[in-house]
Amino acid sequence: MNYSFDYDNTLIKYKGIRDSEGNLIDVIYDGPHYENISILRKLSDEGHTIYIVTSRIEYDPIDFKFDWDTSPLPQETIKNLNLPIEAVIYTNGRKKLEKLLLQNKKTLG
Repeated sequence: MNYSFDYDNTLIKYKGIRDSEGNLIDVIYDGPHYENISILRKLSDEGHTIYIVTSRIEYDPIDFKFDWDTSPLPQETIKNLNLPIEAVIYTNGRKKLEKLLLQNKKTLG
């Protein structure tokens, strides 16, 4: 079976920064989300195929990052944590369902 995981706030976490009144004003990268990564690994160990489906934009070159973004790219997290990911699918800000259905058609033939 195929499983997909979102990337931001699913495989990596962010911490909110609040002003003196408690309003959320920013977020910063807060590390891998190990609980979800454990689930991902378990599914892979059971023989399932794992994808990351993210609404992030796929930049060219792939390693492009904005200066303010301290989070690792999906490929960096995959490499650093040796994650069993079949592919990273970028939706470039579009809804994920369309990409998931298209990917499923490609997989099933």
